[in-house]
Amino acid sequence: MQCATHPAIETHVRCNQCNKAICFRCMVQTPVGFRCQECAWGKVNPAHTLQGHQWKVAGAAIGAAILGGVGWALLRGLGGGVFGFISILLAMGAGYVIGEMVSRAANHRPIEQLRVVAAIAAIAAFFVGNVLAFFWWDDLPFTLALRHFYADGVRVFTGKFTLSIWGILSAVLSAAMAASRIRR
Repeated sequence: MQCATHPAIETHVRCNQCNKAICFRCMVQTPVGFRCQECAWGKVNPAHTLQGHQWKVAGAAIGAAILGGVGWALLRGLGGGVFGFISILLAMGAGYVIGEMVSRAANHRPIEQLRVVAAIAAIAAFFVGNVLAFFWWDDLPFTLALRHFYADGVRVFTGKFTLSIWGILSAVLSAAMAASRIRR
């Protein structure tokens, strides 16, 4: 019998799925025996793709980033940087919720790229929250009174806009928590 792909080579092996004659160059050893290259590489497991759920995941990530940003702005505006370590715990809780929203939108599929989507949504929530806090809370009297708590702030863009070290650490841990909620 001759190989279906290489007719010059004689063989005694057949693909155990499609029964096509295969030579030593064409055969691929799989856990269930030898197969031709077409049958061995088959289709991608649908549980590891976002088929039909792309927009749902994108909407969940954007919605989570906006809602998380509003929550971040309220936290920053009301606390004025006083929270410090507590802001880290609250940010990790927000990251948990963001990761869970993205995971549920994808029906808890174990897709590695969802970790990146969830982490980006958490970082976007941090930036949305800081931008909202800049516009909402900057001129309120109690925020100006608490300005001395921003001693560890890093000046960015303008003289009025500051990012606290606690805020940056909170954003990083929020992104890590969001990414950890996605199943492997």
